[in-house]
Amino acid sequence: MLGWEWHMLEEERAMRALRKVMDRTSKRLGSSDLDEDEAVRVMELTRSWVLKVFPDKVQAYDSIYKPKFEHIYYNGRKTA
Repeated sequence: MLGWEWHMLEEERAMRALRKVMDRTSKRLGSSDLDEDEAVRVMELTRSWVLKVFPDKVQAYDSIYKPKFEHIYYNGRKTA
């Protein structure tokens, strides 16, 4: 396997892991059993994971995922 092919496979694996973490975070935040402190902690842990695995994607987390997660959590409280 060529070096660039290996790099592409690693990138694909990392992106699949990112999608799984984001999906799990969304599901967790959408559940009705979290209080606000726990929800904030879940979001902080997810951001820490992104920072560790994708240091160049933290800005994307802050501008895309954080507002999405907040929306999921806070809108879920209104209907619960």
